[in-house]
Amino acid sequence: MSKILVNELAHTNDTTAITVDTAGDLTMSQASVDFWRLNANDSSSGTDITAWERPDDGYYASVNGLTVSSGVFSFTKTGLYKFDVCVLAQNVSSADTSFGVTARVSTNSGGAYDLAATAYNGSADSGDGNNGASMQFMVNVTDTSTFRVKFITDSLASGTYIAGDTDQNMTCFSCIKLAPAQ
Repeated sequence: MSKILVNELAHTNDTTAITVDTAGDLTMSQASVDFWRLNANDSSSGTDITAWERPDDGYYASVNGLTVSSGVFSFTKTGLYKFDVCVLAQNVSSADTSFGVTARVSTNSGGAYDLAATAYNGSADSGDGNNGASMQFMVNVTDTSTFRVKFITDSLASGTYIAGDTDQNMTCFSCIKLAPAQ
C-alpha cells in the first residue's frame, strides 16, 4: 500500500484551507473561532456594550478571531459566521419586567446597523432576580473591511444591569466560521 503525502488542502476558490507546517502541525488558515465575555456589569440602557474581553483563565484560545474597538467587532476572515450569545442580567426591583441586549450588524463600516437578534427577559419578583436569555444569529461576511457587529443594552430600569465578570463567563458569546462567504 502506498501513501499519499499532502501538505496543503485548498478551497475551490484557490484559498488555502489547511496546511501542515514543518513540524507536522496542522493549521487551518480559513478557520475562525472566537469567544468573548463581558468583564464588568453594564447598567447603562441603550448604549453599546464595550467592556468585552477574551477569557484569560488559561484554557482559552482563538483562531483568526474577531478584533474589537470600543465594543465594535470586526472580522479577520470572510465567511458565514454563527454567533451564540448568552446574556445574564439582574433586576433589583419588580419595576423591570422586560430588559435585554440587542445584536446589530453593519455592512457599511458602521455607517448604519441593522437589528440581527434580541435577547430579552425580566421578572416581576421583589428584586434580586437573576435572568438569563440567549440569542443566535448568522452574519455572511463578504468584505472584512465593511462588516461590523456590536451589542446594545436595552430597556434597563434603574438598578438593573447586564452581568459581567472578569473571572467567569456570565454574559458571553462565541463566534464560529461555518463556511466560506455565500
